[in-house]
Amino acid sequence: MIKCISPLRISFMGGRTDFPAFYREEEGFTVSTTIDKYIHLTLSEAKGVLLEQESAEHVDSVAQLKNRLVKHILSSYGIENNIGIHVKSDTPTGTGLGSSSSLTVALIKALQRKKYESALSPSALAEKACDIEINELGANTGKQDQYAAAFGGMNAFSFLSTGEVKVSPIRSNHTSSLEMATQIFYTGISRDGSKILEVERKSSDVSKNSLRKMRDLAKLFYQEINTGGDLKTMGQILDEGWNLKKGVNTLISNSSIEDSYQKALAAGAYGGKLLGAGGGGYLLFIFPREKQENLQTALTHLQPLPIKFTTEGAKIQSGD
Repeated sequence: MIKCISPLRISFMGGRTDFPAFYREEEGFTVSTTIDKYIHLTLSEAKGVLLEQESAEHVDSVAQLKNRLVKHILSSYGIENNIGIHVKSDTPTGTGLGSSSSLTVALIKALQRKKYESALSPSALAEKACDIEINELGANTGKQDQYAAAFGGMNAFSFLSTGEVKVSPIRSNHTSSLEMATQIFYTGISRDGSKILEVERKSSDVSKNSLRKMRDLAKLFYQEINTGGDLKTMGQILDEGWNLKKGVNTLISNSSIEDSYQKALAAGAYGGKLLGAGGGGYLLFIFPREKQENLQTALTHLQPLPIKFTTEGAKIQSGD
């Protein structure tokens, strides 16, 4: 039995500039941190193929699996049957915390161990996950989630036109105040981010200009936090980015999300955003510590998720 955990992440700025359609023409740039919420994956022996996730599949062979991602990865490692895969997430899926790519990273890492292959470096692990999702399966997704899960910690990622990704870790002594000021709340809505992203893809001219601005805001955010900067300024950068993002696609927000966002601002939040592609999931706010009670009161209709920033990427917990 092999057990692996892979962290979820919150993306502060720059999302969508990590997509090939953008960074192949000009540099993409994101800032994110992993949090103490995980994908828990266990590999075991089983009759046929047993995949236990939100729902279960029990089939005779890998070729019969309906889950395209798991089917493809298992096949790429030459596995046909006699395997059980149990997957548990600490949060609901489809909520903007990068769970899909975190699962990809976890499964690759666990299979490397199962096949007695050398452990991949974080960069090689992330690239393998990206290659599978984007190039082999044609997913409309970017690269930051795979890199976040593989590396762990708070990082700025630069996505170059060559396909290279530069990782710039942000020191923990610069992140502690941001960690204490960051609050996230579940809207109660999970969503299919691919539908939202497809609308954005079709409006590429409009979104490309907005994405340039969001990339530049991500660089400002990075500069601010990397110099132990001002929380209010970081919150205002998030707010500006959120307003840009909403302008790209009407599916990103709705009246319920907007009402919650405005209540948080009225309660003293410096700024915030909806995590992930939009349409639901988790709202993130940067809030002064002395007013955090106000935020809890203003958003009693939402479910807070206590989080801590973490420093480790995907890792094997046990098993040979």
